This record gives sequence, C-alpha cells and structure tokens, in this order.
Amino acid sequence: MTISNTRSSGGASSPGSLMTINFRAMAAAESTPLKVLSVAPVGAAGRNLPAQALLPFNVEVQP
Repeated sequence: MTISNTRSSGGASSPGSLMTINFRAMAAAESTPLKVLSVAPVGAAGRNLPAQALLPFNVEVQP
C-alpha cells in the first residue's frame, strides 16, 4: 500500500489519519500480532525523512 497526504499543487500538509484498514476475522485467536514491515517517508524534493520505528502490537480476534 502507498499512502500520501501531498497535494498536487504543493503547499503545506499536516499530520493526521491517512488510512483505516478493516480486517475480516477467519477464526478466533487470543493474540494475533500486527506490525508494519517498512516505512519510507519522503519530503520535499524527494528527500528521505527520519521515521520512528513502529512497535508491533497484539489484538484479540473475534469473528
């Protein structure tokens, strides 16, 4: 998935919710790990931006 909050005309942007992901449970589970495998933020002029490591978290699955 690629997510962006940039505007084609340029200008300022601000942090906020960019995306919601809904999962459909296939079976119950007491603990299911979810984790982001990579983050590659890019700033103005294509410069790479620093990013904090995202810690995995567990969710309880109830179909």
